[in-house]
Amino acid sequence: MRNSLFATAISILLLCMATACDKTPADAREGNAAGAPAKVKDKPNLPFTKEGELVFFPTTERKESTQIDIEVANNDFETQQGLMFRQSMTDTQGMLFIFENMEPRSFWMKNTYLSLDIIFVDNQRRVVSIQKNAAPLSERSLPSESPAQYVLEMNGGWSDRYGLKKGDQLDWRY
Repeated sequence: MRNSLFATAISILLLCMATACDKTPADAREGNAAGAPAKVKDKPNLPFTKEGELVFFPTTERKESTQIDIEVANNDFETQQGLMFRQSMTDTQGMLFIFENMEPRSFWMKNTYLSLDIIFVDNQRRVVSIQKNAAPLSERSLPSESPAQYVLEMNGGWSDRYGLKKGDQLDWRY
């Protein structure tokens, strides 16, 4: 397990070093801010690594629970990296960010090629706010409406497709 985490960390570090020197012009990107994935020529697609499972519990709008696979970001490096450079993700995948305390949170989409729904969750594992369809590659701040201890990133539009709303309950294990 440690060897694979070490290898993953080294791979990501090398990728970050390579992209820091990148002078790819904006016109080399394909896609748009309306939710279509932006493709960057000659950039690798980082693979999804399942580290746990998350369940959205039934509500009046959503009669059945919905389960997804998650990657977990629970250290500074993983939190800063997030879903940057990812070019695809299925609707059954997401990334869960775990923080030590409840406080107002804010995310951005720099170097993120996918449109995302950014779901802010409190220490009781209830949704406190959702930033829907965040525009790829934007450096605009996307804040939570209330303090949050966890943040879940899903494909843009996921919240509307699956009826996720403020106040919904979720749980996970990893």
